[in-house]
Amino acid sequence: MNPAERAVLREIVATSVSQVFAGFGLATCEVDDVDASSVSWYHPVAIIGFAGKGIAGTACLATPWALLKKTYPCDYDSEGDLLDWSRELSNLLLGTLKTSLLARRISVEMGIPASVISADFRMQVSAGTPLLQLFRCEAAPFPTLLSAELGEGIDLTSVPTEPDQAPDLLLF
Repeated sequence: MNPAERAVLREIVATSVSQVFAGFGLATCEVDDVDASSVSWYHPVAIIGFAGKGIAGTACLATPWALLKKTYPCDYDSEGDLLDWSRELSNLLLGTLKTSLLARRISVEMGIPASVISADFRMQVSAGTPLLQLFRCEAAPFPTLLSAELGEGIDLTSVPTEPDQAPDLLLF
């Protein structure tokens, strides 16, 4: 991934995170660039894969417990409910990313998310270029990690189409 594509992807992720949490009436802001080795993953981490023609990757969202509780749509009964909600938030994030990619004529299919909790979780990505961004919402910092591998013919720097020219979106 070249620097221009990396910058576009950073913007797509930042916009997507903002859109997801704005749906809950919460504002987010990106914190300065961070090094993957400096990030604590003490929150539930939801991991979801995606793939399409010429693109494949993984998105991770580490959401603090307090933020999961604040955004949960109803009363929760257990930690399991909040873990399930962390997976749903990763679905929402990747779905928003997918919409942004569709505007660039890049189609992806989403995998099934999984959640993990660990006192010592370290992410290491061997393929693609990991893109780690740290956001803050309600004073709680939380990291996202997106790893994507782009094949030939995939151009993230192409100008997005207007909404009325966007490709058909098939929901089921």
